[in-house]
Amino acid sequence: MLLLALSLPAHGFCGTYVGPADATLRNHATQVIVARDAPWTTLTLAADVQGDAADFAVLIPVPASLGPEDVREADPGLFAVLDAWSAPREVAYSCPGDDSLGLGLTASDATGGAPVAGDAWGVTTEAAFATAHYALRLLDAEGAEGLMAWLDAEGFAVPPASAPVLAGEIEAGRRFLVGRLRLDAPPVAAATLPPLQLTLCEDAWSLPVQLGATVAAGQQELILYAITRPEVGRVGVVNLPERVVEDECMVPRGETAEGWYAAELDRAFAEGGGWLTEYAWSSGKCDPCAGEPPDPAVLAAAGATWADPFVTRLRVRLSPHEADQPLALYGGGGGWTDQIRYIQWDWAMEQSFPVCGGDPLVLPGSCEQAEALGCASAPTGAWWLLGLVALTGRRRGRLCER
Repeated sequence: MLLLALSLPAHGFCGTYVGPADATLRNHATQVIVARDAPWTTLTLAADVQGDAADFAVLIPVPASLGPEDVREADPGLFAVLDAWSAPREVAYSCPGDDSLGLGLTASDATGGAPVAGDAWGVTTEAAFATAHYALRLLDAEGAEGLMAWLDAEGFAVPPASAPVLAGEIEAGRRFLVGRLRLDAPPVAAATLPPLQLTLCEDAWSLPVQLGATVAAGQQELILYAITRPEVGRVGVVNLPERVVEDECMVPRGETAEGWYAAELDRAFAEGGGWLTEYAWSSGKCDPCAGEPPDPAVLAAAGATWADPFVTRLRVRLSPHEADQPLALYGGGGGWTDQIRYIQWDWAMEQSFPVCGGDPLVLPGSCEQAEALGCASAPTGAWWLLGLVALTGRRRGRLCER
């Protein structure tokens, strides 16, 4: 029955949640929430800061229709809730009968104003406004060279490699949202800077990653939470190859789930960039639950105000030369569920679950053998004794001694 449960992930889980399988991996990844109800997209960007919060600055290409009323701060707790609920997980199973085992948006004081005339660099400030922590401007630029000069004069450290990307965005008719931490903002640590949230109106559903690649020291790691209507279903990336990892297996004895998953990611992305699905499930549900499902208030704060939103968690990995175009997203039109799950090693479960990366075991343990021996599982280092004990009739329960 346990094997059947694995092949039907929407049905009952009969184990114990142990912990996340990617605890340190997500600390080095940018996180983005994208709630899509075409043509509207609510984009929530985690403040990815390393170092002094006072040095934080943003430069985001945006559609020309964006106004100050479309920009606000979001509660950092949005990411914490979605992350805990959807992260790759490690679980433990036991034999039958074994008992051993309101978030919301931050109010914004955004205000618009008359456009500031273009300067010598051909850059026009269409609006200057502020939220509780950020001073922001919406810019219209005539050319990349002038925009680069303006950014440099304003103290924004933009590398020369950004110029071609900026030129492409200008040619496409896009504006730029630039901002930095307000000098009079309440003191805040870099790790707790509020995310910026934008409301966009665009027919195309995409995520610009090119500018980030020009300042990246190496591969970019992105965790993307895509929230859609249930009929749109799980989300994928059109213009990148899909990668897969081995899961739904027992982590080899002596290994950790986190270490195993990190190695699986390196293997999956060894041939280049791409994306993989770490979680896809209807909100309010999980099996097993790694964290509390997001309630309607959390999802509404992320931009999903419709009933029964569907959430897809993607991990995207790109090298700078691969991030030469926006990520084009699509809905698969189905609500089939998916998750990355690893089973904690237990001798009594060897007959029920394959061991990750391993060949079939010659003498796998089972619940029936554990019951005959009077224990739930074999102790570390003693699984290989099972055949000898069963054949020689040694004292019952010997394997249960710790």
